[in-house]
Amino acid sequence: MTELALRLQKLTLAYGAETVVEAIDLDIEKGEIVGLLGASGSGKSSILRAIAGFLPPRSGSIELAGKTIDAALPPQRRRIGMVFQDFALFRHQSVAANIRFGLHGRAGAAQRGEELLQRFGLSDLAQ
Repeated sequence: MTELALRLQKLTLAYGAETVVEAIDLDIEKGEIVGLLGASGSGKSSILRAIAGFLPPRSGSIELAGKTIDAALPPQRRRIGMVFQDFALFRHQSVAANIRFGLHGRAGAAQRGEELLQRFGLSDLAQ
């Protein structure tokens, strides 16, 4: 049996009266890499915002590692990172420094930053 990292069940998202995602179901297994594809305005970013805790669902549920998360679990406690589509990087810092910023306060942050640079083929762009 596979272990689910993330499950969306009948997830509906809205901004005011406008529904942007309606009753989506999605299961992502532990270790799986998934991309959300769709036209502009189809709700991809809204789904990510809901998972990260920045957009409360109108209905449905979000489960992380088998536990339902809702408004009671604030974004900062979900341990989910999100890179917004606009330029949210620190332009005055290097690529390596931007990566290390996201790891601030974690044991082994410098080593993990190097690992991530290598994993994503960014070592040559680190500085």
